[in-house]
Amino acid sequence: MLVIIGIVALWYGLVPLVGALVKRHYWFAFRRRFYELRLSPILDYNSYWKTEKETHADFRFLGKLESVTDGETLWMHGKDLTISVSLKNAETYMLPAYKGDNIHEIPDIDEETPVKIRWGNVSMLTEGSKVFVGGSLVYQEERWQFVSTKKNPLIVFFYDGPDHLFTSRVISSCRQQWAYWNALTPYSVIIGALCLILMAFSFLHRPLFRPTVILSFVSLFIPLYPIIPPGLLITVFCRRMAWKSRMYKAYSDLLRLSLSGSDPKDELSPQIEDPKDPKNPKDTQDPLAGFRMSLDTSIKYAQQFLLKAYALEVVTWILLFMGIGLNIVFFLGIVLILL
Repeated sequence: MLVIIGIVALWYGLVPLVGALVKRHYWFAFRRRFYELRLSPILDYNSYWKTEKETHADFRFLGKLESVTDGETLWMHGKDLTISVSLKNAETYMLPAYKGDNIHEIPDIDEETPVKIRWGNVSMLTEGSKVFVGGSLVYQEERWQFVSTKKNPLIVFFYDGPDHLFTSRVISSCRQQWAYWNALTPYSVIIGALCLILMAFSFLHRPLFRPTVILSFVSLFIPLYPIIPPGLLITVFCRRMAWKSRMYKAYSDLLRLSLSGSDPKDELSPQIEDPKDPKNPKDTQDPLAGFRMSLDTSIKYAQQFLLKAYALEVVTWILLFMGIGLNIVFFLGIVLILL
């Protein structure tokens, strides 16, 4: 019995958990890097010609796709400038489609995270698509060009919708969904299931080990228990609570855009206006600026949102395990009755 518990804990629990932590760390590092780029200056015509050639500073640029040459050089044009972007080693993403049904222009917490695309496929995108690029600007081949470095690859986003919602949409969509199902989970579940099946059949003809056989078969379907009755009702409720937790975390992130560093726990950005104000006046020249809110109000709301998010997350996991336990007892009872 301890062996069965160990198999379930390892292949159904620990390995997917490791994959979930890796996935969560990836998006955490991405948000951290995006915070840094959010504070970098916007590249325009004046800064393009005034920047020293020895400079290797971070800039961000907003424009539209013009063409892709050499299979790895993207050309994009802005209001008064055309710039080239080396897609080699760049992290290229497609932002989920803008729904455009937001009355007060508050970003929805989209069910999808940004889709990472291979830079070799960028040439398939439509000319005129909106593009955001952030990263190192280097003078090479007699021109300024965005290039990736070993430490900080370029971040390139293709998106639609209003420019001033871009920042908030990126931050909110990068709050991942339930990370249990990740790249490691399918292989882990298959290996765990094969181990349980092998154990069940090895003791199938031994009457003294019938409880082991029963427990093996019942444990075999643990990954499916959250999506089958009677525990399904609890899972539906848990998904709703997880969505609200993700929403609160995203709102907290939006209020924690930093001013002077890459850490979102630093001072909060004054470029965020009260999202409940339908007028949303903006006096900034930054086309990617979002809402504004006073510093004290930002701190207050950010802390409240984060506390609510963590509270909901704890309750969600407790209820989810209760639902799985309910299904284990339910199906174990059915098996015992049939036998």
